[in-house]
Amino acid sequence: MVDYDFEFSVILARNELGEMVCYPPCRNVHKGGILRETFWPLSNGKDIDRRFSEEEAFKCTKKIAEHLNVVGLLTVEFFFTKDGRILFNEIAPRAHNSGHVTMGGAAYTSQFEQHIRSICGMPFGSTEPRNGGGHMINILGNGDLYDAEIQVPHSKVHWYGKVPRGDEHQKLGHIVRTNW
Repeated sequence: MVDYDFEFSVILARNELGEMVCYPPCRNVHKGGILRETFWPLSNGKDIDRRFSEEEAFKCTKKIAEHLNVVGLLTVEFFFTKDGRILFNEIAPRAHNSGHVTMGGAAYTSQFEQHIRSICGMPFGSTEPRNGGGHMINILGNGDLYDAEIQVPHSKVHWYGKVPRGDEHQKLGHIVRTNW
């Protein structure tokens, strides 16, 4: 068990020349072991411990990308511990659920567009948030479809086209809210 203050993700894009860009980190909130919400950038909606170093998180993510010779996207999840350390948690060499917050106008360049730019040798797009960033909420298959959230202005719903199985852990889609 890790005594952590919060979990966060760093999304990195790397091209064939080894050039890299990182999105500002996003903070992840889990319930029952499932990603429930992502706040981007990380400090949205919460004061962050002054000991947290975005640069240290970027440095770790870049080392992993270089070691694996990644071309395209790499998402790395970390824990920020109560004693101020950054610990590696999980890696995804692809677009990742925590990066869905870059969709729907929250970012100038979504993680999906950035992936295509990276593998096609195009210039990277901006990794900066638009209008203060975004808040992503997963829609799970337990009937909790967040009807109220869908009605919130500046929300974009993304359905995955899955048939609900009644599984409370099945991700059926997500909502990205901006200007919140």
